[in-house]
Amino acid sequence: MLSVKKILAGRGAVNYYLEQTRRGLADYYLGTRDPSDGDHAVTDRLSAPGASWWGGGAEVLGLSGEVQRTQFVPLYAKGVRPDGGPLGRAFRTQEDAAEARAQRLAATEKIADPHERWEARQRLARSGPQASVAAWDATFSPVKSVSLLWAAGDQHIQQQVWAAHLAAVDAGLGYLQQQAAFVRAGRNGVKVLDADGLVVARMNEWTSRDGDMQLHTHCVILNRARTTVDGVWRALDGRALLAAKTGGAAVYHRVLEAELTRRLGVAWRDRPEGLREIDGVSDELIATFSTRRRAITAEVDRLVAAYEDRYGSPPPPAVRHRMAQDATLATRRPKHEPSPAEALDAWEARARQQGTDLAALPEKVIGRHPTRH
Repeated sequence: MLSVKKILAGRGAVNYYLEQTRRGLADYYLGTRDPSDGDHAVTDRLSAPGASWWGGGAEVLGLSGEVQRTQFVPLYAKGVRPDGGPLGRAFRTQEDAAEARAQRLAATEKIADPHERWEARQRLARSGPQASVAAWDATFSPVKSVSLLWAAGDQHIQQQVWAAHLAAVDAGLGYLQQQAAFVRAGRNGVKVLDADGLVVARMNEWTSRDGDMQLHTHCVILNRARTTVDGVWRALDGRALLAAKTGGAAVYHRVLEAELTRRLGVAWRDRPEGLREIDGVSDELIATFSTRRRAITAEVDRLVAAYEDRYGSPPPPAVRHRMAQDATLATRRPKHEPSPAEALDAWEARARQQGTDLAALPEKVIGRHPTRH
C-alpha cells in the first residue's frame, strides 16, 4: 500500500520525524531465536535500515547516506539548506500562522460596523494565514503476510524481506520522481515546470500503532525542488504527486512480489480487493495481526450505517472515501515502540491462540514457487 499525506511546517510534525531519525527507527531486526532456549528468547540484534537520503534533489544538495539532525532540521523545519542558504521561500510554520490569524482576528474586533466585522471574520476564515506544506509523507507498506514472514523468520529471512521491501520502495519512489517531480510557478502556481528530482528522507519502521508487525517506510518528500530551466527552488506540484500515488503503489507491489519470489521462492495468491498475499499464510492469521485494519473497518461500517439510516441509501464513493479518512484519524492511537523481545513474545502468544506456531511459518511458505532452484 502507499499512503500520501501533507506535513505542515511547524514544531510538532518536524519533531515527530526528528525523533524517528534520532532513534534510527527500525535500528534493529527482531533477533534470532536460540534453538536451545525453550521460550524462544531473542538473543541477538541485527542492524536494520536506518534513515537515509534518496532522490535527484538530495543529490543536488549533496545529501547521501544516513540522515543527520543538522541536515534534517533546516530542510524540514525552515525550508532552507543545512548551511542556511535559501530553498525558495522560507516555510510559514503552524505557530506563525496561528499568531498571524490571532492578530488579524483581534483587528476585526475593532471594526465598529457589525456587518463589516462579520464579513471580515468570514474572509479570515476562508483565506487567513495558513501554514506551509513542508513535506509529503509517502508511506510504503507491504501486505500483512510479508510482515508475518519477516517476524517469523531467522536472520537470513529477515534480511531478505527487508532487502526486497527496500528494493520495492526504491522502485516506487523512482516512479514518483519520474511522474511527479514538477514545481509550480507564476501567479497562483499556474505554470508547471520540470524539476531535477525529489529530496526524500527515508525512515523504516516495523510495527503498526497497535503493536502488530508491519514493515513500512516513511518517505518524507521535501516540498521543494530545483527547477530545471532556471535553477530556482520552488514548491512541488502536489497535484502531480497525488495523481501518481496509484501508479507508485502498483510499481511497489509488483517489484516486492518479484523480489521475494526471487530471494525466497514464495508464491502468491489473490485477495478479493486486488492485492496479493504470500501463499501459505492463512486469512485467519492475517486477520489476527490486522488490528488497525479491523478498527478502521468497524468505524467505517458505523459511519455507513448512520448515513443509510439518515438518507435511506448507501453513501456515494466520494463520501465513503471521506468516511474512511475520518475513521483512520478517529482510531489513531499513540505509537508504542516495543522492544524486540516484548514484540516477539506477544506475537507468538497471539498466534498460539489462533492455533498457529509463528516460528513454523517460514517452512510453509518458502520455496513454494516452482521456478526457484
